[in-house]
Amino acid sequence: MCRYDFSEHIRSERDARRRRGGYPAVPDEDSASLLDCIVELQDAERSIDGRLRPGRAIASDYLVAMLEECRQYAGQIFVLEVEGTVAGFTTVYTRVPFERLDEPPGDYAIVAELLVRREYRRRGYARALLAHGERHAASQGAAELRIGVLSGNAAARALYLDYGFRPYIETLSKVPFAPVTGQLSVAGDR
Repeated sequence: MCRYDFSEHIRSERDARRRRGGYPAVPDEDSASLLDCIVELQDAERSIDGRLRPGRAIASDYLVAMLEECRQYAGQIFVLEVEGTVAGFTTVYTRVPFERLDEPPGDYAIVAELLVRREYRRRGYARALLAHGERHAASQGAAELRIGVLSGNAAARALYLDYGFRPYIETLSKVPFAPVTGQLSVAGDR
């Protein structure tokens, strides 16, 4: 994992993998801290959308998936340390392909995950992680950087808008009514 602290000590995730011989099958020191961060992130999102699974139930599989997506989309995980303690992380994928015909050709970068642990919030760390992720995406040639946010997460949305992200596409959701029986009539049909 890349380490990002405010003394500018950054350890490359790729170098760490080489030393370990690939992605960890059993959580190492970074993985254990990331698992705790994933639990906190998932539980925070679950407080907004109760349908989501509890953090502890998915953390291990989520970390494995995140590492695989890093491999697949030229991603990096940046771990924020404050006085030797993991205070948060961000995951940035730098080569995510546009897949639909109605999208631009090529690929984009995305901040796939961002968390600052509760006790470290309101100190500028989220903005610092965003800036670090953005510099990394730019250094990899990304022409566009995206980030997703649950619409109910007003604080995160405000941060991202203030940081310069702009709404691009919105997905609206609802519970469908029971299936329609009988014939469909359209206004104006008689």
